[in-house]
Amino acid sequence: MTSRVYFMAFLILCSKWASACDCPKITTLDQDFSNFKFVVYGVITNVRNDPSSKSFEGLVGDFQALEVFKGSASSIKNLRGGTYSSGGSCMVKLEPGEYVVYSNEETAFISSCNFSERITSYSAEKKNELLQSLRNLSKKSLPHG
Repeated sequence: MTSRVYFMAFLILCSKWASACDCPKITTLDQDFSNFKFVVYGVITNVRNDPSSKSFEGLVGDFQALEVFKGSASSIKNLRGGTYSSGGSCMVKLEPGEYVVYSNEETAFISSCNFSERITSYSAEKKNELLQSLRNLSKKSLPHG
């Protein structure tokens, strides 16, 4: 009987931990774009462990900007992300590849809460559609006059 109680408590704690990521979702690309200082398309060329990290974001990736939609070309040099993409963190696993990064900080975090995404596995059509949409938003957000 006691082991059942402990087992049920364990399951409840695990389910709470597994769903610990709770962040607001912005539903449109327009909103994503307007809510961040930096919007950059680029590539992570190298991922390494970050020994200074004491939380889920245990990796840092060298980021090379390929196209800047908002901010400056040198605005983001490194991306931080998780060592895995499950558990009690909103971090997304950081891997080499192409990303669209939305950030308000120069040290950008890849997280399910900041809408940054790895687009390496996107079809060419889907990637081109996303990048063109970002180009159009970039043109609309430029100061006029």
